[in-house]
Amino acid sequence: MKDYYGILGVPENASPEEIKKAFRELAKKYHPDAPGGDQEKFKEILEAYRVLSDPKLRKEYDAQRKWQTKTGFDFTSPGFDFTFNLFTDLEDYLKKFFFEDEFSEIFGKFFEEKKKRDYNIYLDLELNLEEYFQGTQKRVFYKKEKICSLCEGTGSETKKKIICSNCQGRGKVTHSSSFLGSFLFEELKTCPVCRGEGYLPEKPCKLCQGNGFVYEKVDYNVKIPSKANSSKLIFKNLGHEGKGVKGDLVIKLKVKSNLPQIEIINDRDLLLNYRLNVLDVFLNNYLEINFFDAKIKVSLPVEENEPIRIKGLGLFGGDLYLKINYHFPRLKKEHKDLIKKIRDDLKNN
Repeated sequence: MKDYYGILGVPENASPEEIKKAFRELAKKYHPDAPGGDQEKFKEILEAYRVLSDPKLRKEYDAQRKWQTKTGFDFTSPGFDFTFNLFTDLEDYLKKFFFEDEFSEIFGKFFEEKKKRDYNIYLDLELNLEEYFQGTQKRVFYKKEKICSLCEGTGSETKKKIICSNCQGRGKVTHSSSFLGSFLFEELKTCPVCRGEGYLPEKPCKLCQGNGFVYEKVDYNVKIPSKANSSKLIFKNLGHEGKGVKGDLVIKLKVKSNLPQIEIINDRDLLLNYRLNVLDVFLNNYLEINFFDAKIKVSLPVEENEPIRIKGLGLFGGDLYLKINYHFPRLKKEHKDLIKKIRDDLKNN
């Protein structure tokens, strides 16, 4: 179960005013349009506020937290699902229950912009550690929308459109919904007939079936630079096409470790577990490790299992943490005798 109090940074006995204040500050900070904004974090904050601002939901949530603490089980009762679609029911929820002037300042632009068509295409691409540090090329295959050449993107053979009779040109229809199985209210939903356009083709185009676009298969060779600074690569004008606009191809890089001694932490930092013969500590003043195209130099001795931070050698600008694990070799009798002799000589000195 998510810790909604922790997400908002408020105590469990926080007042509604304290919750609202914390929410407002965090929403401004993590708004996707703000510098350093984070849409996933923003969504998480909205979800937490949705629950803690509603007395009924908060009471049930607190009861389940108490049960989890008591039993040790992460228990969520049937029908108690706090997740939501960020761009549909959340917008209606905020507007109907607490969309005050102060909140419209935060959300107005956010919800206004989401109604605009996103012509970008988003793909995930997986890399191993060698591919990330050395750079590579990957072929991707996808389909993109291209303006229909026959109807010029209108969807109509006559290149004319008529008002949708289902929504009367509004692009929205009213829909009754239940909240927690009991409270009914009306909300606006996108018209399923015209898909929010408000208009329909006068005579649907035979080539694109009235969509205004056709699909084009794309085979693209993605060049991935070595040690990319960002997990997101943007290739201009390779996305969907619309009237006077071309979207981008947005590649999200995901690095997976293919080396047992290297762990990936938080998608950015790396933990290198290095096995070091304890005798090397006595024979060398420092340890030198080849890490892909970099060399790491560490003074000896070092504390075992205490990670050493090396800035900038992680993923996407993250850090590398080096953890030394000492290895004690199995010695033969002649080796032990030699070590004893060295020990005795040192005692005499």
